[in-house]
Amino acid sequence: MRLTILVFALALATPLDLQAAGRRTRWRYSEPSPSAYVYPALPTETVTDGNGFGAELLALHNAERARAGLTPLELDSGLVSEAQAAAMEQARRGQLGHWLPIFGGSENAACGQCSEREAHADWMASSGHRRNVLGPWSRVGFARVGSFWTARYR
Repeated sequence: MRLTILVFALALATPLDLQAAGRRTRWRYSEPSPSAYVYPALPTETVTDGNGFGAELLALHNAERARAGLTPLELDSGLVSEAQAAAMEQARRGQLGHWLPIFGGSENAACGQCSEREAHADWMASSGHRRNVLGPWSRVGFARVGSFWTARYR
C-alpha cells in the first residue's frame, strides 16, 4: 500500500517538486526548463573583427583545420548574427540545445565553459562537434551569451 501511494505521489509530482526533493530530473530535449521564462541580464559577446572575443576560437579552429590539411575558416558577419540568436535562445530557455533552424550549414553549441580554449577543447573531444570544426565549411560565426557558446558554420 505504501509503495502504491509513493509511486502515485511521484507520478503527480512536477519536475520542480522532484528537484526540490533532491532527485535529479531529466528534461525532454524538446521542452523548456522551468527557468525558461526568466530573462536575466546576461553578458553577450560576439566576433566582429577577429581581434576581440572569438579571436582565440578562430585561431584554434584554424590550427586544427591546418593539421588536417584543410583551408582556414573566415569570419562571416551573417553567421555571427545567427550564432548570437542561437546563443540567446539557449539562454532564454536556460537549456543547451539546437533550437533555431540551420539552413545549409551546421552548428556547435556548448554550455558552462570558462574560456574560448575550453569551449574549443570540449568541441574537439566530441566526435560530432569535431566533425563540424573539420567540416567542408569556409565561413564561421561565434557568439556567447552568459554561459552558452555557439559556433555556426557554412
